[in-house]
Amino acid sequence: MLQARLQHMAADLTIVYESNRSFTGLDKPVSDLRHIDDVLHYVVEGGTDPDPWANEYAFRREAFAYLLSLGLPDDALVAVCDVDEFLDVELIRPELSVWHITKYQMSARWFQQVEWASLSGALGHFKDKDIVDLIRTRENLLPIRGGWHFSSFLSLQDLQTKWRNFSHQELVRENMDDWVEKCWLEGLAVENGNPMTQLADLPDLPAAVLDGPAFWFRGRNDS
Repeated sequence: MLQARLQHMAADLTIVYESNRSFTGLDKPVSDLRHIDDVLHYVVEGGTDPDPWANEYAFRREAFAYLLSLGLPDDALVAVCDVDEFLDVELIRPELSVWHITKYQMSARWFQQVEWASLSGALGHFKDKDIVDLIRTRENLLPIRGGWHFSSFLSLQDLQTKWRNFSHQELVRENMDDWVEKCWLEGLAVENGNPMTQLADLPDLPAAVLDGPAFWFRGRNDS
């Protein structure tokens, strides 16, 4: 997913923020990105608070402080995204904006919803602001309609692991691994069990995603 996003966004510089622990405090391996050009890999010490959300917020603040420490000019265009959020680069503007993007979960054939996601704008607009407060109140920012969120495009085992590490532990239910497997096979939203719309044809997607592994394009009950 990172390789596809790097190809699609074609940024002058990409900063990959990563923690050595999950938001739930579990140890996790750190990626080796030394072979990828134009990427700064910043690893933070995280996962020390019993509250997963506190860990996520601390992680985001520390990571954004690192971005500000690089001395980039105020007019540098910045996009703050999760790794699975792809922006339409032609729509990025200097104003501080929030992206209203199309979300697919577990497969590009399953449309889930249109949601508020990434932030972007000139770096100067982010200074002297708390990145977590910006994310919490992002619906009040200038909206941009575009982009794609490829959520949980993972193997079944990796998706089950994600839910053991995820901030949204309030959504975890009894026998979670079994529930995730059911959703993964049947095209149900993991958080609420709602059936996602199964598309007869793939929508217009970034070329880098269309070149991805076959399980990114599963239909219902495809293993």
